[in-house]
Amino acid sequence: MDAARDHDLGLVVHIQPDQRGVWSVQINGSIPAMVLELQPAQFIIRLHRVGNNGALRGIIHMPAHNLATPIQCNVNANALFRAWLLKDNGTNPAE
Repeated sequence: MDAARDHDLGLVVHIQPDQRGVWSVQINGSIPAMVLELQPAQFIIRLHRVGNNGALRGIIHMPAHNLATPIQCNVNANALFRAWLLKDNGTNPAE
């Protein structure tokens, strides 16, 4: 196993406006800190439920760059995104 790849990487990610009101992603952790301005982007996301456990699978596509990748979201990730994006308390993640 490659020793350079065989370690954990801890990150703290903040998504917030900076002093100018520009939304940015600030990343701190076991790498040098960085701030990246969020760029306008369009994503097409196609999801379907897998079984009765709340898991979602699908494809996320970025048409402007003709890039796509499969994604999977378990019930815990679903609750996390609901809490962030919908200000949901996450008590019913399978909806």
